[in-house]
Amino acid sequence: MTAPVISVSADTPQREVAGVLTRYDLLAVPVVDASRHILGIVTVDDVLYVLRPPGRPKHLPSAYSAVSRTRCVRGAP
Repeated sequence: MTAPVISVSADTPQREVAGVLTRYDLLAVPVVDASRHILGIVTVDDVLYVLRPPGRPKHLPSAYSAVSRTRCVRGAP
C-alpha cells in the first residue's frame, strides 16, 4: 500500500499552497498538471517571499548577513 503524494496544481492559490505546507509540515510541495506530471516545486522560502508583509525588504541587507556570520564564527557578543 502506498500513500498518496501531497501536491498542488499550477493554479492553486498562494495562500492555499502555504496552508498545504503548514498542514503537512513540509519544506516543499510538488506542483503537478492534470495528468499528475511534475511541473516543479514550491518551497517554504518561495511562500515566505510571496506572502511577506508589504513594505518589507525582499532580502536582508548584505551588511547584516556579514555581521551575523562574523559573530557566529568568532563568537562575538
